[in-house]
Amino acid sequence: MELLNYKKRKRCRRLSIFPCCICLGIIAYFFSIPQSCCLAASFKPDQIKAAFIYNLTNFITLPKAGHTKDTFIIGVIGNKDIAKNLRVITKGERIRGRPFYIKSIDSPADMIDCHVLFVDTQALIQPRLLKDLADRGILTIGDTDDFLKNGGIIGLLPRRHRIQIVINMQAARRAGISFNSKLLKVARVLWSQGHVEAGQW
Repeated sequence: MELLNYKKRKRCRRLSIFPCCICLGIIAYFFSIPQSCCLAASFKPDQIKAAFIYNLTNFITLPKAGHTKDTFIIGVIGNKDIAKNLRVITKGERIRGRPFYIKSIDSPADMIDCHVLFVDTQALIQPRLLKDLADRGILTIGDTDDFLKNGGIIGLLPRRHRIQIVINMQAARRAGISFNSKLLKVARVLWSQGHVEAGQW
């Protein structure tokens, strides 16, 4: 029992340093600082993805229409651990004056008021629905190549023990979403089907 209690205490201390350390590591990744790889290696994949999702919100501009909520809503489909980690990261944080709200998605109706929607690997989402979400100006993020091919906007794809940010520019333009130039310098941009390149806007 004492061993179990120790493990729980150790886990709590790890969570307390997680938001600051991993987010700094992901910011370092954006700006090509080498130490970020070593730092990210000490965290679990779900923690790293959550940090990427959070940091991406600082590098995007969403259309104003349909996004007048008092809170900035990030929806998560299919991975409750990512949702839990996002709640830890965003606690007490604000974006453009609005607090974050992390929402686990159980039905298509739950997606409508989201600003950002993450779709986990195991979640099935129809291409038609992705297009409908883009029409609403919602930034969709996934972690598979098929997600981008089906109309998702940003892919967080595993590449050689790192996460590569890939942007489907056609889908982004459909949604009226633009990106900070600093993000575009480190991302790979899919300008058209089958054409991927490092790019500027």
